[in-house]
Amino acid sequence: MGILGSTFNEAGATMQYSEDLFLSDAQIAERYNINRVTVWRWLQSKPRFPKPVALSERVRRWRLSEIIKWEATCSKVTAQRESNDVLS
Repeated sequence: MGILGSTFNEAGATMQYSEDLFLSDAQIAERYNINRVTVWRWLQSKPRFPKPVALSERVRRWRLSEIIKWEATCSKVTAQRESNDVLS
């Protein structure tokens, strides 16, 4: 893989990349297999989606650590919805 997840070293052990990395909108889009425009739409439509950090006047990046936390909360919500559907 690239900087977006884990990879294997020569010994076959999983190595995790630093969560303090900054991701561009293109990298976020690649991570979720969506269009870059969708990343910016998520800022408007998903109130819990992490906000980008302004690195300069025209450069915005997301902290990988915040994206990972957001993914974890999404997984919990999805699991809760699925369990509620089964109980209904």
